[in-house]
Amino acid sequence: MADSYEIRTVTDFLQVPEDRLNACLADFVDHLILCRHSEDINSTLSAMLPAGSSVEYEAHIGRRLKKNEIVHHKDGNRANNQIGNLELMTRSEHARHHALENYPKRKRKLNGTFS
Repeated sequence: MADSYEIRTVTDFLQVPEDRLNACLADFVDHLILCRHSEDINSTLSAMLPAGSSVEYEAHIGRRLKKNEIVHHKDGNRANNQIGNLELMTRSEHARHHALENYPKRKRKLNGTFS
């Protein structure tokens, strides 16, 4: 078993064995206290914290996404990673959703194929 764990993402945190969580969290708190005395705390914290819809949703559901799962932004804005705007879908559901959404915008050629 490893004596220390490098935790850069929520996914890394979820892989820490339960018996090591308290020690890892104590190390993290110590690191935050050191950062608090830093002149550039905002950039230090933003560099440490994960970003992105997949990471946000993994933290929300408490597990990693499966290979066939994707996080869909309900409002279409990929910068809006609020949990209420995110929806878990399989890749096929996601493709179907966008195909149906874009269908009315598509134009057919005279031979019946889409342009």
